[in-house]
Amino acid sequence: LSDGVAYVPVYFEGSRILFADAYGNRYAAVSHLKLPVLDKPELMEKCFEMYPEQPMLLLGACRKALEKDRPGEEDIQIISQAMEKLRLHPLYRKALAGQILRYYEELLAEETETDMDRNMAPLFTVEKDLLSREQRTSMCQILISYGYLKEAYRMIQKYFCPVSASYLRRLCSRMILNQLFDQDEMLLKLSFAVFEAEKADSVILDYLCEHFNGSTGQMYRLLVQSVAEHVETYDLEERLLAQMLFSDETDRMDRVFAMYAERKKTSESIVKAYFTMKSSAYFLENKPAGEEVFRYLENMIQKASGKEKLSTIYLLALSKYYSVQEHLTDMQQSLCQTIVDILLEEGMVFPHFKPLAKHIRIPEDVMDKAILQYFGKKDSRVDLQVRIRPLEERFHSEDMKRVYQGIFIRQKILFEGEVMEYRIYEQKGQEKVLMEESSLTCDRKTEGEDSRFRLLNQMSMFMELKEEPGLRRAMEEYVKKTAAVEGLFGLL
Repeated sequence: LSDGVAYVPVYFEGSRILFADAYGNRYAAVSHLKLPVLDKPELMEKCFEMYPEQPMLLLGACRKALEKDRPGEEDIQIISQAMEKLRLHPLYRKALAGQILRYYEELLAEETETDMDRNMAPLFTVEKDLLSREQRTSMCQILISYGYLKEAYRMIQKYFCPVSASYLRRLCSRMILNQLFDQDEMLLKLSFAVFEAEKADSVILDYLCEHFNGSTGQMYRLLVQSVAEHVETYDLEERLLAQMLFSDETDRMDRVFAMYAERKKTSESIVKAYFTMKSSAYFLENKPAGEEVFRYLENMIQKASGKEKLSTIYLLALSKYYSVQEHLTDMQQSLCQTIVDILLEEGMVFPHFKPLAKHIRIPEDVMDKAILQYFGKKDSRVDLQVRIRPLEERFHSEDMKRVYQGIFIRQKILFEGEVMEYRIYEQKGQEKVLMEESSLTCDRKTEGEDSRFRLLNQMSMFMELKEEPGLRRAMEEYVKKTAAVEGLFGLL
């Protein structure tokens, strides 16, 4: 105008046009101005071109952009500018944010290859708090697609956006490499989510093998897939094996140990713990064990400088294994004799000692007695009630010796025709609970050929049958053996 100030029409009042200067001061219509005759929309567009920062004009342009079904890049720039510069109602800002997000969603859906040079500035004007959970997830996926990984990662950390596995795979792989495989708890969780969705690549598998600790099942699946894909597993086998040993989840322990022994330098403590667990399961729980377990036990016992330093469970497991073998080598017979001698010196007697008599020397006082064995717990309090039929009618209490952890033993001499009926009770709180009830008889198959007790049983049988020649032979043999024992050993 004539005063040199630029004025811009801002709104209409009837047929009058009100003006404002660059400072926002408003002026009434000037009647003598001769302005070109323009329609209202055209006038507003011209005014916006001259003064795009003017709030009312910017708002008008923003409204037009928002109304479009498919806004263009210029429209998105206008919406972004309005969100940055105008104080708008939250609901209106939410509508504008949704329009920006839809624009980038459509671009991503149409592009066969992501244009990494695309202007993403409007997207960063979107206030995440205004978005719904689904919109935040969509925004994260857009950011990942265009390479804005840190921004997407921060959004996931803050809002826990459920991004799909294919996008997470790209995010995690890049973030792992960018962070040089440094441990990050959130990144570990996301990486494992990718693994669970069966989308993990070698980078993610490598990262998980180095840092991930989860349930036994999770770690086992990770180990199997990593080994199959020839990924470095670091100490995953050892961590998993230790977890199995101390959590008592041993279903897949043998396979894990095999992979550990084949692929890694083994830890002596882990190896010992594994074979201790296998020995314990075999002896205490009757669980089967592979031949490699007993070869290891044989090797350990052979190499031991002092047999007293050996683990008792090793001795028990290997002696039980030998008791069910038809034949033993010379080395195994020697080892078996050593094991039984050690256990007997410690006052331990078990039922499986009797079958060992076909391989080694077993003392006569062990062979002559029936052996009752009960498996309880380490802190069990046991009460044994017995009666010898046909002589006894009533049960009476007898002691059971705790020989190893929760194993209780009672030895009893039984003659031909005698049956020991027994009941085993455990103290549970204030009451005794019946845990086992059965009977034992004289086991003539396990009596030694040179046993004097066998001769006593024979004498009893011959007397019952009134077979005098057999009774005489048994009595003569018994006297000879008794005299021989007295002559060799005497009384202590």
